[in-house]
Amino acid sequence: MLIPKISSKSGLFTVSLPSSKSISNRALILKSLSKGKINIYNLSEAEDTVKLKHLLQSNDNVLDAGDAGTTLRFLVAYCCAANRRAIITGSDRMKQRPLKPLVDALLSLSFNIKYLAEEGF
Repeated sequence: MLIPKISSKSGLFTVSLPSSKSISNRALILKSLSKGKINIYNLSEAEDTVKLKHLLQSNDNVLDAGDAGTTLRFLVAYCCAANRRAIITGSDRMKQRPLKPLVDALLSLSFNIKYLAEEGF
C-alpha cells in the first residue's frame, strides 16, 4: 500500500488512509499518545476498533478487551508506552491465547509487566 501525499495547511497535516481495522487501531493509539493532537476521520466500525477507542478513553484500572485479540495486544504495548498502570484482561478464551512473545519483547525494553494468572497468557 502506498501512503498518499500528505497535505499541510498552516502547520496542520492531513493524511488520508483507508478505513481498515488495523489502520484505525494504530491511528487510535497514535491519537491517544499525542494527547488528542491528532484528529481521526473515517474510523473502521469493526468491534475491535470500537472496543479499543472506548478503552483508551476509559479511566478504569481494569481494561477488559473481551474477545478482541488485536485490542488486547495493542493495549499491552500502549500501556507500556503511555506509562499507564492497568490490569488488562479479556474473555476466558482470550486468556488461553499466548502473549509471551509480546510481553518478553516489552520486558526486554525494561517495561514492568506481571502476569496475574498463567504466565505466558
